[in-house]
Amino acid sequence: MKKVKEGETNFFVDEFGDPVFYDKKGRLIVGSEGCSLILGLGFIEMADPRSARRAILALQQDIMSDSYLNRIPSVTKHTSIAFHAAKDVPEVRYLMYRLIAKLDFKAQFVVSCKSEKIFQELYSSNENLYYDRMVGRLFSTVLHRVKTNRICFSSRGSRERRLPLEQAILKAKQDFEDYYGSQIVNTNCDVRAQSPAGEPCLSVIDYVAWALQRAYIRGESRYYDYIADKVSYICDLRESGTTRYSRKKPLDINRAALLQLGSS
Repeated sequence: MKKVKEGETNFFVDEFGDPVFYDKKGRLIVGSEGCSLILGLGFIEMADPRSARRAILALQQDIMSDSYLNRIPSVTKHTSIAFHAAKDVPEVRYLMYRLIAKLDFKAQFVVSCKSEKIFQELYSSNENLYYDRMVGRLFSTVLHRVKTNRICFSSRGSRERRLPLEQAILKAKQDFEDYYGSQIVNTNCDVRAQSPAGEPCLSVIDYVAWALQRAYIRGESRYYDYIADKVSYICDLRESGTTRYSRKKPLDINRAALLQLGSS
């Protein structure tokens, strides 16, 4: 195993879809209105996020100073606070994706096609357990490289979630040790939750996750294709098996888009 490097790395984490399977009456609602067919979790990793923060805030200021854009209601209501791909207008979205394409980071994702059978057998029908094990899987092979890992979650953000998320991260480290038969020494994790208004880099993972979600749910790849070189790894989990995409094996948009039909 390679020696742990001194220094730190920064992870900014977001999700798309949801971990919900049942309504309040216990009825399966996966795929119905308001309940996604998938749960995706991802991060962007940056060694030093300071220049990215400055660039994002500068773009936000430019937009708010633009006499065409600052008259758009969603810009004054939402973009003035933070970038959010689902709420930003196309003009803003284009500018943000153009900036993202220039930033220095890499992204990884775990995407689960929700299966009731797997949910019951592996996660005991527990949504928090399902979510936290996805977190663990996302981080299971990246926490051994650098001495300090700073992990910022986009607020699934309540304080009562922080301890389970920290435990999920620690479990990810343990899984790595169990798999490779060795200990991860002298590494530590600083886990916190923040809003995109308080941490501009969370807007980057929001945009990358939104692009991937569009590819999965709608089969619409133009957003993802524009920044695909930033995504180094996608773990696609389905009842029928696991597919791993990488730069050497790019995302198969035709296969991913089958989720529209509930295929697995």
